[in-house]
Amino acid sequence: CKCEKSPQTGGRLQFSCIRVECPEFFRRPPPPGCYNLYEHDKCCSVGRVCGQQKEVAQRCEYKGQTYNIGEKFYPDEEPCRKCICQPGFNGSFTEPTCRKFSCNYELTYVRPITDGCVPVFYGEKRCCPIEWRCPKDSDSVITQVSKSGPDSGKTCQFGELTLRVGDKLNSQGGVEIECTCTIPPHPLCVRKQY
Repeated sequence: CKCEKSPQTGGRLQFSCIRVECPEFFRRPPPPGCYNLYEHDKCCSVGRVCGQQKEVAQRCEYKGQTYNIGEKFYPDEEPCRKCICQPGFNGSFTEPTCRKFSCNYELTYVRPITDGCVPVFYGEKRCCPIEWRCPKDSDSVITQVSKSGPDSGKTCQFGELTLRVGDKLNSQGGVEIECTCTIPPHPLCVRKQY
C-alpha cells in the first residue's frame, strides 16, 4: 500500500493498495487427484500436489472433511483464522497450523468508511465484511419496544439517522440484510444465511 492523493476524495491523501489476484482464482480447479499447496505468509498457492506425492502425505481431519498437507481451510469456530494442514495437527486452531488474519479495514476499506457506510457480515461468522451498507435518503428507523428496562442512552449513528439500542434500519430492495443497533456507535449489519 502507498499513501497518495486521490481524485476520488478531492485530492485528499488516502492509502492505495494493490489487490493480489492469484493465478488459481482465474483458471480451472486442479484436476481430480490434485490440490493446490499453500504456506502461511504467502498470498497465492506455492505449488500443486498430484498422484504419488499425494498418497504419502499426512492428512488433517476437520468436521468430517479430510485435508492434505498444504491445503487450507477456515474453521467455523474461529471465523478470523486461516488454517493450513500441517503434520502434527491435533484439532486445535493454534500456531503453526492456524493463524489469525486481519481484514485491514483502515487500508482495504477506506472509501466506504469515509462515506459513512457500515460493514455487512455473512450470517453469524463475523470476520471480514462481504459488502457495505451505505446511507441513502430512503433509510428509516424501525423502532423496537425495549423489553430490557430503561433506555441506556447509548445510540448508533448511520448517516443522518440515530438508532437506539434494539432499533433496526429498514431493509433495502428486498435484500435480506438486517441492520440493528446492538453495540453503539454503529449498527451491526448481517446478511442472513439460507
